[in-house]
Amino acid sequence: MHPKVLSKENESDDKSNNDFDISIDITDESECFKITKYLKNFKNILVQLFILAIASVIVFLVSNVMESLVENLPLSENFLLIIVLGFIGSIPEQAMSINSFYKNDSDLGLNNAFGSNLIMLGGILPIFTILE
Repeated sequence: MHPKVLSKENESDDKSNNDFDISIDITDESECFKITKYLKNFKNILVQLFILAIASVIVFLVSNVMESLVENLPLSENFLLIIVLGFIGSIPEQAMSINSFYKNDSDLGLNNAFGSNLIMLGGILPIFTILE
């Protein structure tokens, strides 16, 4: 599909050239809003596919690393999973804290860093300890 862009500059062009499937009038605001809406949706879909691809690669790598660690170390699989999941879960929170420090919002960064670690120590680890 090849769109023909219509504007005030090329309105006087001849209409005999019909090699285009659709025409887009860029002087019409509603058409421009439609185009930007479709581009935003397309961008969101691409970002979601990229995140899904990264997540699948991370799951594959973590599962391979966990298998090799369980075979080589005299530690239980549950103990290693608690450590690895805690590390993986805190990476986005630490990145957000660093980002807030760069934006000169140190309160948000400190609250996020301490809050997430307190929840992990006070809520998650006791549950895993009881289950094990």
